[in-house]
Amino acid sequence: MSSMSQHDSTKPPAINLRSFPQVRYLHKALPPPTRGKEAAGGAAPQDQRKQGNLDHRRVLHYPLPQKSPQAGPPSQNIRSLYYIRTRDIILPLHFYPKGGVVEKGVIDKNGIYWLDYRFNGRRLRKKIGPSKKLAETVMQKIRVQIAEGKYLDVKKEEKKISFTNFSQIYEDSYGKKKRSWNSTDKLYLVRLKAFFGSKNLDEITPLFVQKYRIARREQKTRRHTVASAAYINRELACLKCMFSRAVEWGHAKDNPVKKVKFEKENNSRVRFLEKDELKKLLDHCHPSLKAIVLVAVNTGMRKEEIRTLKWRDVDFKRGFVTLLKTKNGETRNVPLNQTTVEILMSIPKHARSPYIFCNSEGNLYNFRTSFMTALKNAEIKDFRFHDLRHTAASYLAMGGVDLNTIRDILGHKSLDMVLRYAHLSRSHQASAVGILDKEMDTFWTPRGKTHDVSKRAEAASSLTSESYENSGAVAKW
Repeated sequence: MSSMSQHDSTKPPAINLRSFPQVRYLHKALPPPTRGKEAAGGAAPQDQRKQGNLDHRRVLHYPLPQKSPQAGPPSQNIRSLYYIRTRDIILPLHFYPKGGVVEKGVIDKNGIYWLDYRFNGRRLRKKIGPSKKLAETVMQKIRVQIAEGKYLDVKKEEKKISFTNFSQIYEDSYGKKKRSWNSTDKLYLVRLKAFFGSKNLDEITPLFVQKYRIARREQKTRRHTVASAAYINRELACLKCMFSRAVEWGHAKDNPVKKVKFEKENNSRVRFLEKDELKKLLDHCHPSLKAIVLVAVNTGMRKEEIRTLKWRDVDFKRGFVTLLKTKNGETRNVPLNQTTVEILMSIPKHARSPYIFCNSEGNLYNFRTSFMTALKNAEIKDFRFHDLRHTAASYLAMGGVDLNTIRDILGHKSLDMVLRYAHLSRSHQASAVGILDKEMDTFWTPRGKTHDVSKRAEAASSLTSESYENSGAVAKW
């Protein structure tokens, strides 16, 4: 017993195999245990005979045969040499009679300690020196660096993906769920794939995105015109959204579009139809399109809000429409005038469709082509369907409606979007300034004395400054 204890005291300390959570398999399997019938000469279960079929729990409790202490020094009592393969490193292990495991990453050769380990499929050996503590410290540091992917400044190779392949992932996982997919984003993605399709995501830099921006500015459209700044910005916004999802899903490290300046947009366009133009447009519209145009002019709703309008959204009794899906994502109530109510009530309801404006099959009505044809026949140029929304707002402003009310009807969050219509309400502004005549007239005008200011102003405007002074008008004033 004394001899056995002597050998046990010189045996290196055992390491619990549970400290290696990334254990995958053993390079060589241990012989099956001998207990019960197996000890009497019976065969061990087949699953324990298979190579590489031992996990760490079975190894910890696997019975190892005791060898005689007289067989030799402790190093000869080692049963066999095995390897634990982890994700990045293979550690050589020794199994001792009591089931302990000793890491052989640190090896003693004639008093000099070496490190023996594997990295990226290669066996590496490094000489440390006579200090065992230093060798163990270096070995632990190497293991930490390998786990963090920083060993030898070698990072794990990232899986590259092309823009074309990722665009398909984006389309299936995110793009088709957007409300604007069929109307705009699908077209944006076609142009983006034509330019970035052959590149990997990591090859697309801010400079390359800037080249796309310049190329789109110089490219001619089908109508032989250049793309507008707003259209280019929408394409860049789509590309920016794609890279944001790529970073979120682990396909890219950063978003290069964030470092690119967008085009400067001019949103001050106010193109509205005069009354004679509106009459010509309605005369060239078929009944279904005519109803849509009249609803747009009388409500100021957007194109998609009109296309997706359902019967359940209209409250004829109270006279308003509830829009659940709007551009800013908020629910909006739009008031209906008598003209709009009569138009909606005259539309026959489809038996199998919840939409008001639908085709014969009950699907959403796509009136883009018919609207362009009506504009062409009416000889109306430089006009879009969205300009019907400007038409509604312009007539409200010219009718004396204050800008804040116009903002509420159109569904804008800020007043800046409706300031473009301020110059159309001159008469309303003039009547508002006229209040100052009543409030401040007595401030500089003698009481009880009135002057015909309009006549004097008309006379003054018809004269030059010289003739005006010579006529004595100043003296009379």
